Amino acid sequence: MQRFGLRGLAATTFDDQLSALVSSFKEHNRRALANHFARMMDQPQLWNYFESIAGVSDSNPVWLVSAPSSAKSLRKRGYAPAHELAKALERRLRQRDLNGLHLRAIEGLRLVRTAADQAGLQAIERRNNLQDSMTSTARLKGQAVVIVDDIVTTGSTIAEANRALAECGAKVLGFVVFSETLLKSQAGSQKKV
Repeated sequence: MQRFGLRGLAATTFDDQLSALVSSFKEHNRRALANHFARMMDQPQLWNYFESIAGVSDSNPVWLVSAPSSAKSLRKRGYAPAHELAKALERRLRQRDLNGLHLRAIEGLRLVRTAADQAGLQAIERRNNLQDSMTSTARLKGQAVVIVDDIVTTGSTIAEANRALAECGAKVLGFVVFSETLLKSQAGSQKKV
């Protein structure tokens, strides 16, 4: 999958059943679901993705940088869902031999301004809503990173995270997400693998 020129991977295609599960994870304090999502992501397709990164990365470890949550969401939830997923993925993949690649989860981004809720916004509105809303909070200059989020739709969050990380000198290798919402143009032509 590609979003804004970045290569990514999603474990599942978002549907009504997953919507309820993700809602429980994000809105009903079911933090432990991050482990379930990571288990679902832990499959040969993901191993191959990271093994291919090991072949092109001159930095070890590769940082799993989670998409940031707003301060309001953090106060409400008490945790950042994407970071919980990144930590669970790190723990899970530690058991795998990924061509010697070491993965480390980090909260390397933060929102510098409040953006409107993305739900219900069209693709261009999503992109404009998030433009210049993030900054890198970690010393990632020269470091290889993979962006982690729970769901990708248009890729606007991924694109903004990529911009902020590249601006601080990080080498963004791609992204991984639990689930992908197919764009309307893709929905008719793609099937769940």
